[in-house]
Amino acid sequence: MPHNPSVEPRRAGRPANSRNKPLPLQHVRLIDRAALRLEEFSALVGLSKVTLWRRVRAGHLNVVYLGTVPLITRVEMQRLGLIAPDGADK
Repeated sequence: MPHNPSVEPRRAGRPANSRNKPLPLQHVRLIDRAALRLEEFSALVGLSKVTLWRRVRAGHLNVVYLGTVPLITRVEMQRLGLIAPDGADK
């Protein structure tokens, strides 16, 4: 089969046109979850992932890892004042 330079091979991962698009968060109750992926937290607070990583390195934001996936825990969101402490609404 001859090589066709106009056709690029498919790359693994997300398609290039899906980068930097906001995540569809309107159908998910994020604050009810135990932890958020960095991308979800980024969309929730309106900060870029780069800014969040800078805050992690500076010690202002704590992350935990599930394998290689960095997560922002519910406890960390409570510490930051983004959600009410557990039991505060009772």
